[in-house]
Amino acid sequence: MRSPAGARLPAYVQSILDYIEKPERLVIGLLSGTSADGVSVVLVRISGQDAGTSAKVIGCETYPYPSPLDRRVFDLFARETATVDRIAQADNEIGEAFAAASIWMAEKCGLSISDVDMIASSGQITYQVIEGQREEHRWLRDKATTAFLVLGNPAVIAERTGVTTVANIHQRDIAAGGIGVPGLTFADWALYAHKTRGRSVHNIGGIANPTVIPAGAAMEDVFSFDSGPGNMIIDGLMFQMTNGEKSYDEDGGFAAGGTVHEPLLDELMEHPFLKVPPPRGAARQLFGHEYTAKVRARGHELGLVDRDIAATVTAFSARSIADAYRRYILPRTRVDEIYLAGGGAHNKTLHAAIVCEMDPIPVLKLDDIGYPVDSREALGVAVIGNETMMGGTANNPNATGASKRVICGNITPSTANSGASQDRAQ
Repeated sequence: MRSPAGARLPAYVQSILDYIEKPERLVIGLLSGTSADGVSVVLVRISGQDAGTSAKVIGCETYPYPSPLDRRVFDLFARETATVDRIAQADNEIGEAFAAASIWMAEKCGLSISDVDMIASSGQITYQVIEGQREEHRWLRDKATTAFLVLGNPAVIAERTGVTTVANIHQRDIAAGGIGVPGLTFADWALYAHKTRGRSVHNIGGIANPTVIPAGAAMEDVFSFDSGPGNMIIDGLMFQMTNGEKSYDEDGGFAAGGTVHEPLLDELMEHPFLKVPPPRGAARQLFGHEYTAKVRARGHELGLVDRDIAATVTAFSARSIADAYRRYILPRTRVDEIYLAGGGAHNKTLHAAIVCEMDPIPVLKLDDIGYPVDSREALGVAVIGNETMMGGTANNPNATGASKRVICGNITPSTANSGASQDRAQ
Protein backbone atom coordinates (compact mmCIF):
# COMPACT_ATOMS: atom_id res chain seq x y z
CA MET A 1 0.00 0.00 0.00
CA ARG A 2 1.30 3.44 -0.93
CA SER A 3 0.00 6.99 -0.49
CA PRO A 4 -2.59 8.09 -3.09
CA ALA A 5 -0.16 10.54 -4.65
CA GLY A 6 2.41 7.80 -5.18
CA ALA A 7 4.92 9.28 -2.76
CA ARG A 8 6.75 6.88 -0.50
CA LEU A 9 5.39 6.72 3.00
CA PRO A 10 7.76 6.92 5.98
CA ALA A 11 9.17 3.47 6.68
CA TYR A 12 7.48 3.17 10.08
CA VAL A 13 4.07 4.01 8.59
CA GLN A 14 4.62 1.50 5.80
CA SER A 15 5.57 -1.18 8.33
CA ILE A 16 2.26 -0.68 10.17
CA LEU A 17 0.32 -0.87 6.90
CA ASP A 18 2.22 -4.04 5.97
CA TYR A 19 1.32 -5.52 9.36
CA ILE A 20 -2.37 -4.76 8.83
CA GLU A 21 -2.37 -6.37 5.39
CA LYS A 22 -0.77 -9.64 6.54
CA PRO A 23 -3.27 -12.48 6.91
CA GLU A 24 -1.15 -13.93 9.73
CA ARG A 25 1.38 -12.26 12.04
CA LEU A 26 4.12 -13.51 14.34
CA VAL A 27 3.82 -11.70 17.66
CA ILE A 28 5.74 -11.88 20.93
CA GLY A 29 3.88 -11.02 24.14
CA LEU A 30 5.78 -9.99 27.28
CA LEU A 31 5.02 -9.14 30.86
CA SER A 32 6.17 -9.58 34.44
CA GLY A 33 3.46 -9.44 37.04
CA THR A 34 3.19 -8.99 40.78
CA SER A 35 5.16 -12.18 41.47
CA ALA A 36 8.16 -10.71 39.58
CA ASP A 37 9.60 -14.17 38.99
CA GLY A 38 10.96 -13.30 35.54
CA VAL A 39 9.64 -12.31 32.12
CA SER A 40 6.65 -14.30 30.85
CA VAL A 41 7.18 -14.52 27.11
CA VAL A 42 5.02 -16.12 24.44
CA LEU A 43 5.49 -16.43 20.68
CA VAL A 44 2.16 -16.67 18.94
CA ARG A 45 0.78 -16.72 15.43
CA ILE A 46 -2.20 -14.34 15.25
CA SER A 47 -4.75 -13.72 12.52
CA GLY A 48 -7.81 -11.49 12.41
CA GLN A 49 -8.90 -9.03 15.07
CA ASP A 50 -11.72 -8.33 17.51
CA ALA A 51 -14.15 -11.29 17.76
CA GLY A 52 -12.43 -12.82 14.71
CA THR A 53 -9.06 -13.11 16.45
CA SER A 54 -7.37 -16.49 16.18
CA ALA A 55 -4.14 -17.37 17.98
CA LYS A 56 -1.83 -20.37 18.05
CA VAL A 57 0.85 -20.53 20.72
CA ILE A 58 4.22 -21.58 19.30
CA GLY A 59 6.32 -21.13 22.43
CA CYS A 60 5.69 -20.12 26.04
CA GLU A 61 8.39 -19.77 28.70
CA THR A 62 9.56 -17.69 31.64
CA TYR A 63 12.84 -15.89 31.03
CA PRO A 64 14.64 -15.35 34.36
CA TYR A 65 15.77 -11.89 35.27
CA PRO A 66 19.58 -11.67 35.26
CA SER A 67 21.42 -11.04 38.49
CA PRO A 68 21.30 -8.65 40.31
CA LEU A 69 18.07 -7.41 38.69
CA ASP A 70 16.32 -10.57 39.90
CA ARG A 71 16.79 -9.38 43.48
CA ARG A 72 16.74 -5.62 43.06
CA VAL A 73 13.40 -5.58 41.23
CA PHE A 74 11.65 -6.04 44.58
CA ASP A 75 13.08 -2.69 45.70
CA LEU A 76 10.70 -1.09 43.19
CA PHE A 77 7.56 -2.24 45.00
CA ALA A 78 7.82 -0.09 48.13
CA ARG A 79 7.95 3.67 48.40
CA GLU A 80 10.78 3.45 50.91
CA THR A 81 13.14 1.71 48.46
CA ALA A 82 11.74 2.76 45.06
CA THR A 83 13.86 5.89 44.81
CA VAL A 84 13.79 7.93 41.61
CA ASP A 85 17.32 6.88 40.61
CA ARG A 86 16.43 3.19 40.96
CA ILE A 87 13.23 3.59 38.97
CA ALA A 88 15.01 5.45 36.16
CA GLN A 89 17.75 2.84 35.88
CA ALA A 90 15.39 -0.11 36.27
CA ASP A 91 13.18 1.14 33.45
CA ASN A 92 16.03 0.68 30.99
CA GLU A 93 17.45 -2.48 32.55
CA ILE A 94 14.06 -4.19 32.55
CA GLY A 95 13.71 -3.10 28.91
CA GLU A 96 17.02 -4.86 28.22
CA ALA A 97 15.73 -8.02 29.90
CA PHE A 98 12.49 -7.91 27.90
CA ALA A 99 14.46 -7.49 24.67
CA ALA A 100 16.72 -10.40 25.58
CA ALA A 101 13.67 -12.53 26.38
CA SER A 102 12.21 -11.76 22.94
CA ILE A 103 15.37 -12.75 21.09
CA TRP A 104 15.75 -15.85 23.27
CA MET A 105 12.17 -16.99 22.59
CA ALA A 106 12.47 -16.51 18.83
CA GLU A 107 15.65 -18.59 18.78
CA LYS A 108 14.13 -21.31 21.00
CA CYS A 109 11.39 -21.65 18.38
CA GLY A 110 13.92 -21.93 15.54
CA LEU A 111 13.33 -18.41 14.26
CA SER A 112 15.22 -15.15 14.05
CA ILE A 113 13.95 -12.07 15.85
CA SER A 114 13.73 -10.46 12.40
CA ASP A 115 10.94 -12.95 11.59
CA VAL A 116 8.75 -11.38 14.30
CA ASP A 117 6.21 -8.80 13.13
CA MET A 118 5.50 -7.10 16.47
CA ILE A 119 6.38 -7.25 20.16
CA ALA A 120 3.70 -6.37 22.72
CA SER A 121 4.89 -5.58 26.23
CA SER A 122 2.91 -5.00 29.39
CA GLY A 123 6.13 -4.28 31.29
CA GLN A 124 7.00 -5.01 34.91
CA ILE A 125 4.15 -4.02 37.18
CA THR A 126 5.65 -2.12 40.12
CA TYR A 127 3.11 0.17 41.74
CA GLN A 128 -0.58 0.92 41.51
CA VAL A 129 -2.67 3.59 43.17
CA ILE A 130 -6.46 3.40 42.98
CA GLU A 131 -8.25 6.71 43.45
CA GLY A 132 -9.28 7.18 47.06
CA GLN A 133 -8.00 3.77 48.28
CA ARG A 134 -5.05 4.79 50.42
CA GLU A 135 -4.74 7.90 52.54
CA GLU A 136 -0.95 8.18 52.29
CA HIS A 137 -1.24 8.76 48.54
CA ARG A 138 -3.37 11.89 48.87
CA TRP A 139 -0.56 14.42 48.58
CA LEU A 140 -1.79 16.27 45.47
CA ARG A 141 -5.39 16.84 46.55
CA ASP A 142 -8.10 15.45 48.80
CA LYS A 143 -8.12 12.08 47.05
CA ALA A 144 -5.43 9.92 45.51
CA THR A 145 -4.90 10.07 41.76
CA THR A 146 -5.27 6.73 40.00
CA ALA A 147 -1.86 5.73 38.66
CA PHE A 148 -0.20 2.60 37.33
CA LEU A 149 3.58 2.32 37.07
CA VAL A 150 5.07 -0.31 34.78
CA LEU A 151 8.74 -0.41 33.85
CA GLY A 152 10.52 -1.82 30.81
CA ASN A 153 11.35 0.96 28.37
CA PRO A 154 9.74 0.07 25.00
CA ALA A 155 12.32 2.21 23.20
CA VAL A 156 15.01 -0.15 24.49
CA ILE A 157 13.02 -3.19 23.37
CA ALA A 158 12.51 -1.77 19.86
CA GLU A 159 16.13 -0.66 19.57
CA ARG A 160 17.65 -3.95 20.70
CA THR A 161 15.34 -6.18 18.66
CA GLY A 162 14.61 -4.03 15.61
CA VAL A 163 10.93 -4.97 16.01
CA THR A 164 7.97 -2.57 16.33
CA THR A 165 6.89 -2.60 19.98
CA VAL A 166 3.50 -1.86 21.50
CA ALA A 167 3.58 -0.97 25.21
CA ASN A 168 1.85 1.00 27.99
CA ILE A 169 -1.39 -0.88 27.42
CA HIS A 170 -2.98 0.26 30.71
CA GLN A 171 -2.48 4.01 30.51
CA ARG A 172 -5.14 5.00 27.97
CA ASP A 173 -7.83 3.23 29.98
CA ILE A 174 -6.75 5.23 33.04
CA ALA A 175 -6.90 8.41 30.98
CA ALA A 176 -10.49 7.45 30.09
CA GLY A 177 -11.42 7.21 33.76
CA GLY A 178 -10.65 3.54 34.41
CA ILE A 179 -8.27 1.90 36.85
CA GLY A 180 -6.25 0.18 34.12
CA VAL A 181 -6.77 -3.35 35.42
CA PRO A 182 -7.79 -6.06 34.87
CA GLY A 183 -6.41 -5.27 31.45
CA LEU A 184 -6.74 -8.53 29.50
CA THR A 185 -10.52 -8.94 29.44
CA PHE A 186 -10.75 -8.18 25.73
CA ALA A 187 -8.23 -10.90 24.86
CA ASP A 188 -10.02 -13.46 27.04
CA TRP A 189 -13.29 -12.73 25.27
CA ALA A 190 -11.71 -12.81 21.80
CA LEU A 191 -10.06 -16.19 22.43
CA TYR A 192 -12.23 -18.11 24.89
CA ALA A 193 -15.87 -17.06 24.35
CA HIS A 194 -18.34 -19.90 23.74
CA LYS A 195 -21.73 -19.67 22.07
CA THR A 196 -23.66 -21.84 24.55
CA ARG A 197 -21.53 -22.13 27.71
CA GLY A 198 -20.81 -19.47 30.28
CA ARG A 199 -17.11 -19.47 31.06
CA SER A 200 -14.83 -17.87 33.59
CA VAL A 201 -11.07 -17.77 32.99
CA HIS A 202 -9.55 -17.29 36.44
CA ASN A 203 -5.92 -16.27 36.30
CA ILE A 204 -3.92 -16.94 39.45
CA GLY A 205 -0.74 -14.93 39.46
CA GLY A 206 0.35 -12.93 42.48
CA ILE A 207 -3.19 -11.53 42.42
CA ALA A 208 -6.13 -13.63 41.21
CA ASN A 209 -8.68 -12.30 38.74
CA PRO A 210 -11.59 -13.86 36.85
CA THR A 211 -12.75 -12.86 33.39
CA VAL A 212 -16.41 -13.81 33.18
CA ILE A 213 -17.68 -14.53 29.67
CA PRO A 214 -21.42 -15.30 29.53
CA ALA A 215 -22.65 -17.73 26.88
CA GLY A 216 -22.78 -16.02 23.50
CA ALA A 217 -21.43 -12.83 25.02
CA ALA A 218 -20.73 -9.62 23.17
CA MET A 219 -17.74 -7.72 24.51
CA GLU A 220 -20.09 -5.45 26.48
CA ASP A 221 -21.38 -8.49 28.41
CA VAL A 222 -17.94 -9.52 29.68
CA PHE A 223 -16.66 -8.37 33.06
CA SER A 224 -13.59 -8.87 35.17
CA PHE A 225 -12.03 -7.74 38.44
CA ASP A 226 -9.35 -8.74 40.94
CA SER A 227 -10.79 -11.31 43.33
CA GLY A 228 -7.95 -11.00 45.84
CA PRO A 229 -4.72 -12.85 46.59
CA GLY A 230 -3.52 -15.58 44.28
CA ASN A 231 0.02 -16.82 44.88
CA MET A 232 1.33 -13.67 46.52
CA ILE A 233 0.91 -14.54 50.20
CA ILE A 234 1.89 -18.17 49.60
CA ASP A 235 5.05 -17.11 47.74
CA GLY A 236 5.86 -14.46 50.33
CA LEU A 237 5.53 -16.94 53.17
CA MET A 238 7.85 -19.44 51.47
CA PHE A 239 10.38 -16.68 50.81
CA GLN A 240 10.32 -15.45 54.40
CA MET A 241 10.50 -18.81 56.12
CA THR A 242 13.41 -20.02 53.94
CA ASN A 243 15.31 -16.71 53.99
CA GLY A 244 14.89 -16.38 50.24
CA GLU A 245 15.90 -19.92 49.27
CA LYS A 246 12.38 -20.74 48.03
CA SER A 247 10.03 -18.34 46.33
CA TYR A 248 6.97 -20.56 45.89
CA ASP A 249 5.32 -23.73 47.21
CA GLU A 250 5.99 -26.29 44.47
CA ASP A 251 2.77 -28.15 43.62
CA GLY A 252 1.41 -26.93 46.97
CA GLY A 253 3.37 -29.69 48.67
CA PHE A 254 4.33 -27.71 51.76
CA ALA A 255 0.78 -26.51 52.42
CA ALA A 256 -0.52 -30.04 51.85
CA GLY A 257 1.33 -31.16 54.99
CA GLY A 258 -0.38 -28.56 57.17
CA THR A 259 -3.84 -28.07 58.65
CA VAL A 260 -6.09 -25.12 57.85
CA HIS A 261 -6.74 -23.02 60.96
CA GLU A 262 -10.34 -21.91 60.56
CA PRO A 263 -10.26 -19.00 63.07
CA LEU A 264 -7.25 -17.45 61.28
CA LEU A 265 -8.92 -18.08 57.93
CA ASP A 266 -12.02 -16.27 59.19
CA GLU A 267 -9.83 -13.34 60.21
CA LEU A 268 -8.21 -13.20 56.79
CA MET A 269 -11.59 -13.24 55.08
CA GLU A 270 -12.43 -9.99 56.89
CA HIS A 271 -9.95 -8.13 54.67
CA PRO A 272 -11.76 -4.95 53.54
CA PHE A 273 -10.72 -5.39 49.90
CA LEU A 274 -12.96 -8.45 49.59
CA LYS A 275 -16.00 -6.32 50.40
CA VAL A 276 -15.33 -3.67 47.72
CA PRO A 277 -17.75 -4.16 44.79
CA PRO A 278 -16.24 -4.36 41.28
CA PRO A 279 -14.72 -2.75 39.38
CA ARG A 280 -11.74 -3.19 41.64
CA GLY A 281 -8.02 -3.82 41.35
CA ALA A 282 -5.65 -5.10 44.04
CA ALA A 283 -2.31 -3.37 44.26
CA ARG A 284 0.64 -5.54 45.25
CA GLN A 285 0.93 -3.58 48.48
CA LEU A 286 -2.39 -4.99 49.75
CA PHE A 287 -1.10 -8.57 50.01
CA GLY A 288 2.67 -8.14 49.67
CA HIS A 289 5.63 -8.83 51.95
CA GLU A 290 4.49 -6.59 54.81
CA TYR A 291 1.03 -8.14 54.88
CA THR A 292 2.50 -11.64 54.69
CA ALA A 293 4.83 -10.94 57.61
CA LYS A 294 1.86 -9.79 59.69
CA VAL A 295 -0.12 -12.93 58.81
CA ARG A 296 2.82 -15.13 59.71
CA ALA A 297 3.31 -13.33 63.02
CA ARG A 298 -0.42 -13.70 63.77
CA GLY A 299 -0.19 -17.41 63.00
CA HIS A 300 2.71 -17.86 65.39
CA GLU A 301 0.76 -15.89 68.01
CA LEU A 302 -2.03 -18.46 67.64
CA GLY A 303 0.49 -21.28 68.12
CA LEU A 304 0.66 -22.38 64.49
CA VAL A 305 3.71 -23.80 62.75
CA ASP A 306 4.61 -22.56 59.27
CA ARG A 307 3.00 -25.56 57.54
CA ASP A 308 -0.34 -24.74 59.13
CA ILE A 309 0.05 -21.07 58.16
CA ALA A 310 0.84 -22.16 54.57
CA ALA A 311 -2.25 -24.37 54.52
CA THR A 312 -4.35 -21.49 55.85
CA VAL A 313 -3.15 -18.81 53.42
CA THR A 314 -3.62 -21.29 50.55
CA ALA A 315 -7.18 -21.83 51.75
CA PHE A 316 -7.54 -18.03 51.96
CA SER A 317 -6.71 -17.70 48.26
CA ALA A 318 -9.24 -20.41 47.40
CA ARG A 319 -12.00 -19.06 49.62
CA SER A 320 -11.54 -15.46 48.50
CA ILE A 321 -11.84 -16.68 44.90
CA ALA A 322 -15.04 -18.56 45.75
CA ASP A 323 -16.33 -15.56 47.72
CA ALA A 324 -15.96 -13.41 44.60
CA TYR A 325 -18.18 -15.82 42.67
CA ARG A 326 -20.83 -15.92 45.39
CA ARG A 327 -20.96 -12.16 45.91
CA TYR A 328 -20.33 -10.66 42.50
CA ILE A 329 -20.50 -13.24 39.69
CA LEU A 330 -23.15 -15.94 40.17
CA PRO A 331 -25.91 -13.45 41.13
CA ARG A 332 -25.20 -11.73 37.81
CA THR A 333 -24.73 -14.55 35.30
CA ARG A 334 -24.53 -18.32 34.85
CA VAL A 335 -21.07 -19.91 34.92
CA ASP A 336 -20.91 -23.42 33.46
CA GLU A 337 -17.16 -23.94 33.78
CA ILE A 338 -14.12 -22.29 35.32
CA TYR A 339 -10.68 -22.49 33.70
CA LEU A 340 -7.63 -21.80 35.84
CA ALA A 341 -4.57 -20.14 34.33
CA GLY A 342 -1.29 -18.71 35.58
CA GLY A 343 1.25 -20.12 38.01
CA GLY A 344 -1.37 -20.93 40.64
CA ALA A 345 -2.94 -23.48 38.30
CA HIS A 346 0.09 -25.70 39.02
CA ASN A 347 -0.53 -25.62 42.78
CA LYS A 348 -2.37 -28.90 43.39
CA THR A 349 -3.39 -27.99 46.93
CA LEU A 350 -4.84 -24.66 45.80
CA HIS A 351 -6.58 -26.26 42.83
CA ALA A 352 -8.17 -28.93 45.05
CA ALA A 353 -9.36 -26.26 47.49
CA ILE A 354 -10.97 -24.24 44.68
CA VAL A 355 -12.66 -27.39 43.33
CA CYS A 356 -14.11 -28.03 46.78
CA GLU A 357 -15.24 -24.42 47.25
CA MET A 358 -16.86 -24.17 43.80
CA ASP A 359 -18.62 -27.55 43.65
CA PRO A 360 -20.69 -28.34 41.57
CA ILE A 361 -19.21 -25.97 38.97
CA PRO A 362 -16.33 -27.83 37.25
CA VAL A 363 -12.89 -26.24 37.75
CA LEU A 364 -10.58 -27.11 34.85
CA LYS A 365 -7.33 -25.75 33.42
CA LEU A 366 -6.81 -23.58 30.36
CA ASP A 367 -4.97 -26.52 28.76
CA ASP A 368 -8.36 -28.18 28.42
CA ILE A 369 -9.31 -25.69 25.70
CA GLY A 370 -5.96 -25.81 23.95
CA TYR A 371 -3.89 -23.06 25.58
CA PRO A 372 -1.02 -23.59 28.06
CA VAL A 373 -1.96 -22.39 31.54
CA ASP A 374 1.22 -20.30 31.69
CA SER A 375 0.45 -18.53 28.40
CA ARG A 376 -2.70 -16.64 29.37
CA GLU A 377 -1.24 -13.27 30.43
CA ALA A 378 1.53 -12.92 27.84
CA LEU A 379 -0.85 -14.25 25.17
CA GLY A 380 -3.43 -11.66 26.23
CA VAL A 381 -0.82 -8.91 25.92
CA ALA A 382 0.02 -10.15 22.40
CA VAL A 383 -3.66 -10.07 21.40
CA ILE A 384 -4.10 -6.54 22.76
CA GLY A 385 -0.94 -5.41 20.95
CA ASN A 386 -2.36 -6.87 17.75
CA GLU A 387 -5.61 -4.97 18.28
CA THR A 388 -3.67 -1.74 18.79
CA MET A 389 -1.79 -2.27 15.52
CA MET A 390 -5.09 -2.97 13.77
CA GLY A 391 -6.64 0.21 15.17
CA GLY A 392 -9.19 -1.52 17.39
CA THR A 393 -10.25 -0.77 20.95
CA ALA A 394 -9.16 -3.31 23.56
CA ASN A 395 -10.13 -2.12 27.03
CA ASN A 396 -13.31 -3.09 28.83
CA PRO A 397 -15.17 -0.44 30.85
CA ASN A 398 -17.10 -3.22 32.61
CA ALA A 399 -13.80 -4.36 34.12
CA THR A 400 -12.03 -1.08 34.74
CA GLY A 401 -14.72 1.54 35.11
CA ALA A 402 -13.50 3.58 32.13
CA SER A 403 -15.98 5.92 30.48
CA LYS A 404 -15.53 4.41 27.01
CA ARG A 405 -13.69 1.92 24.81
CA VAL A 406 -10.25 3.17 23.73
CA ILE A 407 -7.27 2.03 21.68
CA CYS A 408 -4.74 0.61 24.12
CA GLY A 409 -1.00 0.87 23.78
CA ASN A 410 1.65 3.16 22.36
CA ILE A 411 3.47 2.08 19.19
CA THR A 412 7.26 2.41 19.15
CA PRO A 413 8.32 1.78 15.53
CA SER A 414 11.08 -0.64 14.63
CA THR A 415 14.53 0.78 14.05
CA ALA A 416 16.51 0.52 10.82
CA ASN A 417 19.88 -1.24 10.82
CA SER A 418 19.51 -2.32 14.43
CA GLY A 419 21.19 -5.69 14.14
CA ALA A 420 24.38 -4.47 15.75
CA SER A 421 22.37 -3.30 18.73
CA GLN A 422 21.35 -6.85 19.61
CA ASP A 423 24.74 -7.78 21.04
CA ARG A 424 23.95 -6.65 24.56
CA ALA A 425 20.50 -8.28 24.61
CA GLN A 426 22.03 -11.58 23.58
